[in-house]
Amino acid sequence: MVDAVCAFCVRLGKLFVQEIDHDNEELAFAMRYVLDPNMTFYRQLGTASSGMEESLVFEPDQGWRKALKPGDPVDILRAETVPVQFLGWATGRIDTKNEQNVKVVQDGEEETMQLATDSHDLAPYGSRSFGKEWRLGLKKDDLVDCLDTSAIWYQSTILDVKEEIQGEKKAPKVLVAYRIYTAEGMKKDKEGRAYNGWSNTYDEWINVYSIRIQRYGTIAKIGGIACKKSLDEDEKSRAGIDDTLDILVNSAKDSELFCVTRPDKVRSETPIIILNSFGREGGFRKMLQRINDRVKPVAYGTVRGGDQGIDFVYYYLDIVGTAWNVMHRKFAQTYVPEFKEAVTGYFEWAPDLEIRKVQKDRVDKIMSNLECLLRRVYTVVEKYRILETFELSLDTLFLKSNYLQLRIDGLKGINDICRNTVKGLSRSLTEQFLADWIREHKVLDELFGPRKHQQILQRSATLIRFVFDHGERDVKLLESLWDYTADEQLRPDTFRVICEIGFPIQSSELEFFAKRIVAMGPGEICEEALDVLYEPHRSPTKTVEQLLKYAGMLFSIGFRPDYPLAISEKAVARYTEMIGCLDYDPYKKEVLVKCVNEMLKQGKNSVLALKLMRRVINQYVGVSVSGIPNTKSSIIEYLSKTADLIGVFFSVPFPHITPPRTSPHTTSRRADGPKNQRTRSWSTGTLIPTT
Repeated sequence: MVDAVCAFCVRLGKLFVQEIDHDNEELAFAMRYVLDPNMTFYRQLGTASSGMEESLVFEPDQGWRKALKPGDPVDILRAETVPVQFLGWATGRIDTKNEQNVKVVQDGEEETMQLATDSHDLAPYGSRSFGKEWRLGLKKDDLVDCLDTSAIWYQSTILDVKEEIQGEKKAPKVLVAYRIYTAEGMKKDKEGRAYNGWSNTYDEWINVYSIRIQRYGTIAKIGGIACKKSLDEDEKSRAGIDDTLDILVNSAKDSELFCVTRPDKVRSETPIIILNSFGREGGFRKMLQRINDRVKPVAYGTVRGGDQGIDFVYYYLDIVGTAWNVMHRKFAQTYVPEFKEAVTGYFEWAPDLEIRKVQKDRVDKIMSNLECLLRRVYTVVEKYRILETFELSLDTLFLKSNYLQLRIDGLKGINDICRNTVKGLSRSLTEQFLADWIREHKVLDELFGPRKHQQILQRSATLIRFVFDHGERDVKLLESLWDYTADEQLRPDTFRVICEIGFPIQSSELEFFAKRIVAMGPGEICEEALDVLYEPHRSPTKTVEQLLKYAGMLFSIGFRPDYPLAISEKAVARYTEMIGCLDYDPYKKEVLVKCVNEMLKQGKNSVLALKLMRRVINQYVGVSVSGIPNTKSSIIEYLSKTADLIGVFFSVPFPHITPPRTSPHTTSRRADGPKNQRTRSWSTGTLIPTT
């Protein structure tokens, strides 16, 4: 039963390879499950019989073993303890030999080691170790993979080479620095060179023949991790794959070995047989080629003939992503970087009609599969740099789409990245990098360009604030935001966004908008505009002078006779709140005098002035001046002497209050109405409180 199922899956894999060029969507969908080694089905199915098994261990060729003679070079499986035991292939030579045993000496060592002639710890020279010539050729500034004293592999740099005399032999050694010098490095050495990795405190002289030194890019992850602490608790909990022993099966048939079993992950050989068969038929390589074929510039908004694009990229990534934990190290080291470039490159050139198909659940799945693959090859720091940059690219691509929902999703994503970067929650992106990205990719053009939209505007505050906080203080940007106010429907949202941005009270940007709001005509101003002038009231760094400046703007708006009543009332209310926090006796007296003067203008202004005067007096009562608390009588007496309050009050023809029209059987006020019910009772229609 197991053999039949396994054979069927192998044939299905071969069929899929044949059908890749024909874009068979149904078969591609099915292969996502057939090639998933983590399926419960495979664990329950068991292991194929010996007829279906494939040997993942090099089988000794008895012929070459019989021909061995003293002095012949061979590969030897050796162990070193740093501090845990590590196995690896080293070069050596035959010292003595008999029919059953051989004594071998590792290059760079003097002690002999006895092995059985047919031992698996013995292999043809260069078949597992890559020979010793490359080791003897190491020189200053060469890159290698090196195992440090904590048993962690790092991409490293050779700083120096020397020879030491050990007994009667010369022992070549290299000075290994566990760091990579790069212009993007996060640290600098004494000479000012930027690097990623460990400082010179941990530099170490190592025998050039040691198995702790391996060819660059064969074991250590890409990116030059800064330190072991970069592996946070979340990373540890996901239990990365230990594939360091994959080097033990590096042999001449490596090109045919794509996946291996993992004792702690995938024990069944059945899915491994299927995946290796799929790989030998060229399946992995063909999927990569098909994605690369799609990565070509096309006319914006068009689809290539017969191209279903994103669906197949999604299926291919799902197939490769599910096999991330069983990939042989050597295959992963070469294939994953190519596959990553193909997938990210596809989205760079994907037609808009294809991008439309990318829903959130698919984006999450794409990021999840890509994260698993990158974990096999790249360091934590480099992995997050790739993932976060790719996510930023996707969001930028969505924002530039022709479809509104995609544009909204893209802007939401960019806003989240901006917030996380500012809060220090980003694993790799810096604020400067993000600001440069927004500038280089002209992201703001999508907000202020010809494709501006109300829903895009409503969600733009976070992005605009981030740009302003990072040096983009161009007046053209302010003018572009103000241009939204030309549209009556967008005007309220524009002022809400300006308030949400929260420009500092001392900034020129706030003054830019304040001057234009004061100059707006009766048919242009709206209540949301007044909130912009009120916003400085919330600033923790405000001064009395700054507060009075913007309060004065609200006062002038409130008492402009040509503005609608609703605007004037709100402006006066906001003005009252702003000056309420001022403990400044002379200014409040000035306000009261202004109110008396506004009464003389009659009409709407006289009523508003009366309301404002009452509010200010209520704020002012009880405040001590020169140790004497104010009372209503003392305030009215002051106004009578200074501004002739009594004379003005009796000379101004205030609209008279008349009882509302009611039936003989009802009261003049609704029974359920508040005590300060407002009654519309005079010719101008102004709402005044009844007593």
